[in-house]
Amino acid sequence: MFPAKSDLTLCFAHVAYQFQSLFEHRGTGIKSFQVWNRGDLDARIGEADVLVISGLWKNDLVAPAKKLRYIQSIGAGTDQFSRELLTPRGIRLASARGVNARAVSDHAIALMLALARRLPEARDNQAKRVWRDMIGNPAVPRGRRRRPWWVRASMFTAAATLTGGTLGAMLGATGTLLGEPTRGQVAAAFAAVGLTAGALELVGRKVPLLQFNRETAPNRTSGALAWAARNGVALGSGVATRIGFAAWYIVPVSALLLGNTVFGATIYGIYAFARGSAPWILILSSHRTQQSVRYSLVRKWTVARRASGAVTLTAAVVALLVAA
Repeated sequence: MFPAKSDLTLCFAHVAYQFQSLFEHRGTGIKSFQVWNRGDLDARIGEADVLVISGLWKNDLVAPAKKLRYIQSIGAGTDQFSRELLTPRGIRLASARGVNARAVSDHAIALMLALARRLPEARDNQAKRVWRDMIGNPAVPRGRRRRPWWVRASMFTAAATLTGGTLGAMLGATGTLLGEPTRGQVAAAFAAVGLTAGALELVGRKVPLLQFNRETAPNRTSGALAWAARNGVALGSGVATRIGFAAWYIVPVSALLLGNTVFGATIYGIYAFARGSAPWILILSSHRTQQSVRYSLVRKWTVARRASGAVTLTAAVVALLVAA
């Protein structure tokens, strides 16, 4: 049926699989060659005693394949091979049925898991630099239309700025009612506390602060704008603990000591606007850098704390001079 081993020639025909290199690595001593396209297969099919093939097969190859005795189909199906043409020539046909059973089943399970976990969507979002909120705390409640990020960021900034300006005006008015002697006492008290807190932060020590974390994570019960407004108010009023630096106390104390409604609203409003603008900085920076600016801030936390200490010390000395 087959020629002697020394005269046997195998032909591997596939557009991608590198069968010949793997076969030669086994050191059988059997001659072989590989073709990658139909044109080369047409030209060399007459040399092959055994043909290992898949998609390149056409039944018109039977006529020029004068030496062909055996066909190994790479796939499980063999409908593309004409038995009417192969049988009279004595060409045997074998399929690869079952050889890929485990790989196919693994692949099918992997695809189902990928769809269940929405991995294709996550891959596309990563390429587009689009990040969704944490699982369990979706930013958009079910049934609600998602607001554009700039609308929510604008609401956040506006709520923070309005809150800060209002509180600053109230503190300025309160300072006016207290009178200069009382404001001097407040300045002295702030100077005493500020000198200690500023010195500790200047050397990198964390100072326990009287602040209350009123920021909330997005949830299903409130809309995106309501969340942005509520957290903007928390941030603008200074009751959030995300920053937690002693320098924050300079703002309300300065608004109080100035004893002027306009000056108090201006100082507190500028501070609140700066903090309320954080969403713009974080979002825009994420579109331009490979790493979120939040991680950069975390890495520089010690530097920021020492800077806060320096500012607090300076403000405490100024308050001390005012009290004197």
